[in-house]
Amino acid sequence: MRRFLTLAFGIFFSFSLWGQKPVDVHKSIHQIDLEMHNKLGFKTEKEWDEYNGYKPMPKPKNYTKSTLTHIVFGWHPYWMGSSYNNYQWDKLSDLAYFSYEVDYTDGSAISTHSFETASVVDVAKSNGVRVHLTATLFSHFDDFFANSTAQTNLINNLVSMVKNRGCQGINIDFEGMGSDNKTQFTNFMHNLSTELHNQIPGSILSVCLYVVDWNGVFDMPALSNDVDLFTIMGYDYYYKGSSTAGPTGQLYTLSSFAYNQARSIEYYRWKGAPLNKLVLAVPYYGYTWPVSSTSVPANTSGTGIPKTYKVFKDNTSGYYNNPQIDPNALAKYCNYNASGTNYQLWIDDEETLPYHYKAVLQTGIAGIGIRALGYDDGYTQLWDLIRQYFTSDYQQPATGTIWDLGGPNRAYNPHEDYTYVIQPPGATGLTLSFSQFDVENNYDYLYIYDGNSTSASLIGKYTDKNNPGTITASGNALTLRFTSDGATQTPGFTATWNATTNSNAPTTEISASDWATSDFSATFTDNASASTITDRYYLIADYNGTEWRSNGSYGFLNDDFNTSSINSEWTAQTGNWSIDNGAVKQSDDGSSNTNLWISATQNSSYTYLYSWKMKLSGAAGNRRGGIHFFCDDATLTNRGNNYMVYYRADNDKVQIYKYVNDSYQLKTDDVVTINPDQWYDCKVTYNPSTGEIKAFMDGNLVSSWTDASPYTSGNAVSLRTGNAIGYFDDFKMYKSRTTSATITVGA
Repeated sequence: MRRFLTLAFGIFFSFSLWGQKPVDVHKSIHQIDLEMHNKLGFKTEKEWDEYNGYKPMPKPKNYTKSTLTHIVFGWHPYWMGSSYNNYQWDKLSDLAYFSYEVDYTDGSAISTHSFETASVVDVAKSNGVRVHLTATLFSHFDDFFANSTAQTNLINNLVSMVKNRGCQGINIDFEGMGSDNKTQFTNFMHNLSTELHNQIPGSILSVCLYVVDWNGVFDMPALSNDVDLFTIMGYDYYYKGSSTAGPTGQLYTLSSFAYNQARSIEYYRWKGAPLNKLVLAVPYYGYTWPVSSTSVPANTSGTGIPKTYKVFKDNTSGYYNNPQIDPNALAKYCNYNASGTNYQLWIDDEETLPYHYKAVLQTGIAGIGIRALGYDDGYTQLWDLIRQYFTSDYQQPATGTIWDLGGPNRAYNPHEDYTYVIQPPGATGLTLSFSQFDVENNYDYLYIYDGNSTSASLIGKYTDKNNPGTITASGNALTLRFTSDGATQTPGFTATWNATTNSNAPTTEISASDWATSDFSATFTDNASASTITDRYYLIADYNGTEWRSNGSYGFLNDDFNTSSINSEWTAQTGNWSIDNGAVKQSDDGSSNTNLWISATQNSSYTYLYSWKMKLSGAAGNRRGGIHFFCDDATLTNRGNNYMVYYRADNDKVQIYKYVNDSYQLKTDDVVTINPDQWYDCKVTYNPSTGEIKAFMDGNLVSSWTDASPYTSGNAVSLRTGNAIGYFDDFKMYKSRTTSATITVGA
């Protein structure tokens, strides 16, 4: 039966722009935060740092040379002090400084909160992040829009400030506008866009969107001509004054309040916002309410209090020890009792935000926003999620579950229309099995295509309860497109995909002469998908009757340290080096810089792989060990001009250094667990053509850095320990190869 929503929209019309109460009794979190922190009156970063409990964190582990594939737009509130020193800048595309508070009477600033001199602006720019200035106005819109001089002043002020700071964008956050402001706001945004783009070529104008445009303020087709990004404020679905406790960033419906992030995305797309301009902002905070019971949902018995992700993770109160995930909303909550009162906290974290990020990928919008940067200060988990989902590191899993945008247990939303490709990397086959299928007959449809686009062959068009069952791709990809109209919504669909992959480890076959007394060619047949091979290396060793040795002058090294004494090719410059149980041992843990080096030709013709096993022992303190490579003078204290990779057992760090004229420059300082008295398999690769260095431990990439001015020649490699008893074994140096190599037979 067809049911249209004219009455429903009429009923909801009086509701808040943000949730479940009339507009006049509800302030947004933006306004609440701003007013609260303004009252505190702190002026300096130091004051805010003391208030926020800011602590500088070590630089994060950089797993790969990943690059952002989506917009990551974060608001930096002025009250976050020095927290920007903990931001992982490579995982941010845009930073919006919050805020320029608009004086509605003349467009001037009630306060700019020191945007003109804020250090975060300079740091963001130096890290290649685009900087925007957010302008906030929460009332008196009729007065402001009736005053053309105030509008012109505001436009000129904003553009001038952004231009003077060398920034790239303006973010408009006007909250509380009514339907009578629609045309006025559209014209204002057009005038602002014209001035901004004329004054700053390549600049970006963005606007904050309410979770639903109840009052019809946003003329999306017209605004799309002038606005570069639409940031959906995907929070306050449940807010401090809610009568029911629930997730402020509701992705899927918890109970009766049917509006959620997934629906907001589809709502604005349907209203005319281009997918490549839509950004979903997620909250790094939640609310805790006093509640009448511990049920879900629970009725509130008082006002909610916002809690940041940092407060939740710190858990200094001990109240948040037993969080659970609601199976409908896929949001986290926990019940606790304080002084005889029941409370319920709802918040998203590293376990639930992946559901939000999968919805962003499923709908194909431009990316995410963060409200607010610094609310996770001291924790890296949410940065890790950004790397996992919105950088070149993202890999669609071989097995996964997809459902419509109603979530796993709710009906889908009106006006859904998205396309999703399932093609896990390395897949050789793919099946998709439906456990549920129920869509409105002959009005809502699921299309399945046999390939990685809607241009592929159509397998079927499904509606009603016509369950597709199990679909098998002819290749390694399937494409889904789901559409729904604005009327009846039913339970929808749930399906699980399984990809067949080639799980065999790659192997290489070598074809060469059985016995040779002159130079010969070797052919390498690599048994792996060409798309999965990033580097190829080889090593030539000769058995001299005692041990296998390689020729350092040809760029190869091989030492298993199985002899009774260290081979004469090595020079013990400093430290106490000896052979101990088939490994080379450095026993002086009082020395901060030991040196066992060997000559080895290294140049720009090859990429090099250095491989060894290492164990660090001795008295606890600052135990460390690693290698110098591309050394131009290994006899010097720090080996002259070269690179070093250091593994630190007491600090749990991997570091990459560049040495210039025997003086060091620390380039990475990445966290990784390194236990003393435990053997590790260490590998380092260096490409002198690109300057890229990668450090591995037990097969995992733990640090990487690219030198913009790379060294292209070296004549030695050196083993080094500091304040440690160090053991090295199976040391090898490989060179890069193609599918064949000429093998030089010599002395």
